Amino acid sequence: MFANFKKAFKRDESNNKNIPKAILDAMSDNLPNGLVYAQIDKEYCKVVPEKGDVTFKFDKLKIKVPKHIKLTTVDELSEFLYRTQQELVTNTDSIIINGEEIEMSEYIQSPYKEIDPDSYKFTITPASFGDPVPLKIEYAEAGIKKEFLIARQPLADMNKSLFKSVNSDVLELKFTIDEEQKNLKFNVNLDIKKAYTVLEVIEAFKVYIAFIDGEIKIDGIRLNSVPNEKEKAAASAALEYWEMVQTVSEKLKVQFKPNEGDDDKNAEWIAKLYRSFVENKSYKQRSGTTTFVTKSKEDLVGNELLLDQGPMALQYALSEEVNVYGANIQLYSAKALLNCKVQSVIPVEDRVEEYEFKVIPATDEGIYKAARHFSTEEDLNETFKDMGEALEELSQAKEL
Repeated sequence: MFANFKKAFKRDESNNKNIPKAILDAMSDNLPNGLVYAQIDKEYCKVVPEKGDVTFKFDKLKIKVPKHIKLTTVDELSEFLYRTQQELVTNTDSIIINGEEIEMSEYIQSPYKEIDPDSYKFTITPASFGDPVPLKIEYAEAGIKKEFLIARQPLADMNKSLFKSVNSDVLELKFTIDEEQKNLKFNVNLDIKKAYTVLEVIEAFKVYIAFIDGEIKIDGIRLNSVPNEKEKAAASAALEYWEMVQTVSEKLKVQFKPNEGDDDKNAEWIAKLYRSFVENKSYKQRSGTTTFVTKSKEDLVGNELLLDQGPMALQYALSEEVNVYGANIQLYSAKALLNCKVQSVIPVEDRVEEYEFKVIPATDEGIYKAARHFSTEEDLNETFKDMGEALEELSQAKEL
């Protein structure tokens, strides 16, 4: 415990200039019997016993100790400081050395200059836990091998040791060793914010589920399963979603960034893109009153045939760019509004032959928006040769 304290006062022989013994003796005359000053470097000296080892006694120690921990010996205090990595600080006015009390301002002296008495304090720093060590895990069934850097963490417990991974990874490993019961408790956490790619997220969820199922080996030793159906179901659902995201990524040849964009909007667009590009099908969603803009060579303002219609379907094509998980995607879409009626048609200002339609639900069932997306206009036109063909498929779309 006192190793660092002793080291702090070790003399630097290379710069040492001896303080005359007569000066040290004169300074020692003011100390209690059995104590003298000994030089520690070229300018300073400290109080030491004339014979034997030195023992200290302090008061006003600054240390945080939980109520359930009782420290009764120096060894226990030393062990506690090490386990919690706390520095022990004292601002006491005096200390007791080998039973003799002296002022703190007397403990360290210089015969050549004054020392501010308010600057005196003792700080005892425990040895550090040391550098992180590598820990290898393996999930053989998925062909996953990973290495984590594990560092011991401060823990206010005299019988347990806490360790945690410190490398920047989606997975965080924590484990507590109970030295009394001789067992180990393992915890695994996920932090998607640390992921740069979708594949990192997928791997993390696979490993997380494998920990639950007891399919992980650590340094060649298989861990026991930790049955938790609720956690496993949630992780499995998340894994299924991110695998869907990766499938869309590969299909569209784009790189998604897991932490960019709004989560809800991203998830909605992934579902739309998966339906369109992976399943090659249309989708529909419920909608309220809505508007859209389309071109027409006819003058549609006040067109009674449009305004007086009952329930109808309006089909149109749209070019749009969307941003999903940080990737800009150009889409060419066939769209339709189902179970609607036109409330108004107005020309778009400063745009020739373009009109804005305002449509409302035709019945209490509400409007459905149906769509199917394509990467190019050529793909759109090749799939749907005419508007009637597009409307037929869109009208039969299943809800997203």
